[in-house]
Amino acid sequence: MKQLLLTLAALAMICAASMAAQQVVGHVRDEQGNPIAGVNIAIDGAPTGGVTDQRGGFSLDLDLANAHYITFTHVTYQPVMVKVTHGGPYAIAMTPAVYPIQGITVSGDRATLGKTPIAFTDFTTDEIKRDYQIGEFPLLLETTPNVYAYADAGGGLG
Repeated sequence: MKQLLLTLAALAMICAASMAAQQVVGHVRDEQGNPIAGVNIAIDGAPTGGVTDQRGGFSLDLDLANAHYITFTHVTYQPVMVKVTHGGPYAIAMTPAVYPIQGITVSGDRATLGKTPIAFTDFTTDEIKRDYQIGEFPLLLETTPNVYAYADAGGGLG
């Protein structure tokens, strides 16, 4: 009887160890074989995931008793979904994503005296040559009424 209980206990421990989480490893690379860092890794049905390291490597602890689907996403690549059934190593290849956008139009107006209902000051070339000595250019704006300017370039003048 004692022999039977020891055998059952050993069998239970082996089953528990085989069902425990196993480490799933691999690398994520682009079409040219370069590693992709910062790829988001989402595991189906799990609140946690992971991110690839600087060399594109990843390591996840999963219960491999059931098959899992892992989704790899990156802002500049197409998402990839992989069915995981063993510990790996997995070689994930991602293709670049192209997101078409509409053209961007930049427009602007210049304030004109008497037409634009805002306060503004124009600096002429002669004024800049006269007032701007050796120093930080933002400090030239200090001569304008109601303007506070500072320079943070390390010159000690701001």
